[in-house]
Amino acid sequence: MTGFVLGAYVAAPPGFFDDDDLARGWFGLLRDEPLVGGLELAWDRELFADGAGRLAGLVDPGWSSVVTMMAGVSARLSADSRYGLASADEPSRLLAVADVTAAHREIMALRAQLGPHAVRAIQIQSSPSASAGASPDAFTRSLRTVLELGWDDVAVVVEHCDGSDGVQPQKAFLPLRTEIECLQHAAGLAAHGARSGHSVNWARSVIEARSADGAEQAIRTLQDERALTGLMFSGVAPVATAFGGEWRDSHLPVADGGDGSEPASLLTSDRVARALALVGSDVDYVGAKVSARKVAGLALRERLAPSLATLRVMAETVPA
Repeated sequence: MTGFVLGAYVAAPPGFFDDDDLARGWFGLLRDEPLVGGLELAWDRELFADGAGRLAGLVDPGWSSVVTMMAGVSARLSADSRYGLASADEPSRLLAVADVTAAHREIMALRAQLGPHAVRAIQIQSSPSASAGASPDAFTRSLRTVLELGWDDVAVVVEHCDGSDGVQPQKAFLPLRTEIECLQHAAGLAAHGARSGHSVNWARSVIEARSADGAEQAIRTLQDERALTGLMFSGVAPVATAFGGEWRDSHLPVADGGDGSEPASLLTSDRVARALALVGSDVDYVGAKVSARKVAGLALRERLAPSLATLRVMAETVPA
């Protein structure tokens, strides 16, 4: 199988947004990789420095990518713990809706330049945390507004993060079953609503359950509702590694994929195979989001090696 979505931004070299030579070098490596069929693009106040036009000149014109709001959500939460589409604080909720609206404009601009295939989905999150006032009613209202923005065939996808009902939640956003109910309700209320669904990030569901079985549990829950749209592989370890601390969302690679792997990662080739077998062909996209080791002076190829190790395992284990 070819054409996975890659969240390469978490492995990108510092400053590549603002350095044309560095950006061209990084995107050139990505374009040369046949297993990459699109990117998970991070929206944080903008989709890319200097706008969609510059990004259109860097990506492969044949790619079909996914946009995630997670980077912007994390940045906003550092300044306002109440920020989010699920916020009971109305100004904080409206700011999150405005951010998604701004992302919508940039997505449509990118599609206008590269074609409608250029972006297939936007991933949104149910922030803030429960302690900061997350409200299912507020999330439902926000989802209705977002669904009515006019997305053409771009799917609006609720990306599940570790929920407040987890064993030791970190993000502590809304629980998965609450997200499902909110989206079902909003989709029923929305006039001319967009195509919608949910995505699972392997590591975040494992962090939520403090068990390597957590991701499969989340996949089964969404499949029971016929609501699974995307699956992104990202590893996690119960011990500190060169990627980050124990049980942190540090985007580890697979444990056993050769060069670039991290042996402590709970994401093994067997667990990749089991998750892919569960998902089958019933999703819009499958991908990986893998970081680089936190080591100074890494060359671009060294930064990309953990991602490629993970993609290779995915390609070797995906069901026929």
